[in-house]
Amino acid sequence: MFHDANIGMPTREFLMNTTPWTTFKVADMSCGHCVGSITKAVKTADPSAEVDVDLAGKQVRVRSAAAPAATLRQAIEDAGFTPVAA
Repeated sequence: MFHDANIGMPTREFLMNTTPWTTFKVADMSCGHCVGSITKAVKTADPSAEVDVDLAGKQVRVRSAAAPAATLRQAIEDAGFTPVAA
């Protein structure tokens, strides 16, 4: 396990590498602008989140060590989309 030498806590890199992906189906995502809006919304909820968007598959995957799935879902909803846990 990677630790911060100063405080003995796991590093952000370790947390992100061990954090599972949260996946949403977003049926009303239809263009590149939608992808940008969703990515921006998720990054507002957690600036360090990893976001992977599959426009053709209408799927959004997020890996966040800081924001729970409900917060991520709400951020996507607040951007005007309808995410459903996949």
